[in-house]
Amino acid sequence: MRRIAAKIAYFAAALVMLFTAGCKIADKPDVHIRVPKRSPEPIIEIDPQASVRHSLSIITKLVVQNGCRIHFPYVCNPDMDLLNMALQSAFTEFASECEAEGGEVDYTIEFNRFGLLSFILNYVSDDGSLLYTDTANYDTDTGKRVSLFECFGTGKDDPTDRLNELVGRRIAEKGYTVLGEVPSVSDDTLFVFAFGGLDICFRPYEAFSYDAGSPRLRISIYETSGYIADDGLLNRLR
Repeated sequence: MRRIAAKIAYFAAALVMLFTAGCKIADKPDVHIRVPKRSPEPIIEIDPQASVRHSLSIITKLVVQNGCRIHFPYVCNPDMDLLNMALQSAFTEFASECEAEGGEVDYTIEFNRFGLLSFILNYVSDDGSLLYTDTANYDTDTGKRVSLFECFGTGKDDPTDRLNELVGRRIAEKGYTVLGEVPSVSDDTLFVFAFGGLDICFRPYEAFSYDAGSPRLRISIYETSGYIADDGLLNRLR
């Protein structure tokens, strides 16, 4: 009987010791639990200009001038103060040139890539009639508005004859009815950037019959590549 009691006491003590040891092990999280090592997050270095060259975040703001509501674009990207001032100035000047009283100046974004911006501006009367239209193109690297021939750069042959030839070819392809004479391409020509080239734009009735509306003639970059200099803005589209 004593032997049995001794064995029971022995086993009981062993169980207590085992339980106590288990608790101690469980108290040490590093014994049974492995915390996986995480690789450090990769450091991605982004050229600030790279995001600008891709596209710009733009919202619309409003000013009222002579009763005309002028909607103009505002670029939300940092360090765009010069460009924003140029945009507001261009839109208010457009309203002044139209002698806008009442009505509304609005716009569409035609191109927004590679540090190049294009807008079409419209002045619409209170009854919804389109009274006047214009285009505005910007080099966001400089914040400056650019004209047509600045897009080709310097140090190359004059592209005027080639552009006039291509405009004539596009008119024939479209089958437009020409009224009078098509204006020769110049720095005053309306245009917007397009992927791979330029769109030469015309106002309603400027050179074509009513059914043509506001024609846009696409000039491919490949058709004018021999006239594009290294410092030309069209280099960004190649």
